[in-house]
Amino acid sequence: MPVLKQATLIVFIFCSFVSFFESMRLTQEHVIKVVPNRIFSLDIHPSETRTLICAGDKWGYLALWDVDSASGNDGVHLYQPYSRPVSDVIFDPFDSGKLYSASYDGVVRCADLSTGVFNEVFVTDEDDDILCKAVDFISAQTLAVALGDGTMAVVDTRIPGCTAEHTYYVHKKGLRTVSVHPVDRQYIVTSAAESYAKIWDLRNMKKPTSSIAELPHGKSVSSAYFSPLTGHKVLTTSTDDTIRVFDSTHPEQSTTLHSIRHNNHTGRWLTRFQAIWHPTREDLFVVGSMVHPRRVEVMSDEGRILTTFSNEECLGSVCSINAIHPTKNIMVGGNSSGKLHLWM
Repeated sequence: MPVLKQATLIVFIFCSFVSFFESMRLTQEHVIKVVPNRIFSLDIHPSETRTLICAGDKWGYLALWDVDSASGNDGVHLYQPYSRPVSDVIFDPFDSGKLYSASYDGVVRCADLSTGVFNEVFVTDEDDDILCKAVDFISAQTLAVALGDGTMAVVDTRIPGCTAEHTYYVHKKGLRTVSVHPVDRQYIVTSAAESYAKIWDLRNMKKPTSSIAELPHGKSVSSAYFSPLTGHKVLTTSTDDTIRVFDSTHPEQSTTLHSIRHNNHTGRWLTRFQAIWHPTREDLFVVGSMVHPRRVEVMSDEGRILTTFSNEECLGSVCSINAIHPTKNIMVGGNSSGKLHLWM
């Protein structure tokens, strides 16, 4: 195919996708308070047949919203497996019947969705008061856990005892997110309360200086995520009012592709913004916004605002964190009062 025709086709496919994506609508029936307090974490179950959303809040509550169900309270089932912020929730990509969560309590739990039972899989020493901040999957049985003391734990869920198989000191300050490369799963990118995100190779973990790449920022980094298909890009959000995209095609030679100005000053009462990739694309991401009227922004990896999701009748608050269904045209945003806003 001639280069010009190929480029035209790529643009057409991209524009068609954006048009399809922005066709989602928010209605009042899909705005619902699911947890008592500020939402810290959010995920959508990958099911093709039902819409199931999980949200964790500031004081240990975790809600499962079965959107099309009349059971529970408007389809919401509320649990309190923790006493402090539920910092991360993630449906198990290898077993759709399980949900993993992490908390400032210093605990990671796995919930069986069929029984509602939460089992501990990793516990820090209670005397050390180490926060569990984020979780990702290295394999079906192995987790990477970001901790608040600057370490990352590798946890084999098959081993009894709720302890780490390995613990690595990766940042001088507390971690915020951890993201495993979708293809070469030995690579992990971490963000922390310091001005660098870092890429690690699990085959060579010795000390903080053994990272294979440092991704510089002006201030602390709120999140860092590998792109979902190839891992050839890293998307970061920083308190220096930027969203950055890095080329990680060769992780040890990662370089900045784009630095995008974005107001990330959420203040102390809102959850920090975390820009997230669309699960099926590596040229499009979603992020919360401080702009009035309130909205969720969809941006290209070059920083162009492609579209925004807003509705003055239904959305009057900041959706700090968002999640997108991996295969269906569904997006959800969470705010500081415990409400979810669902676009379908």
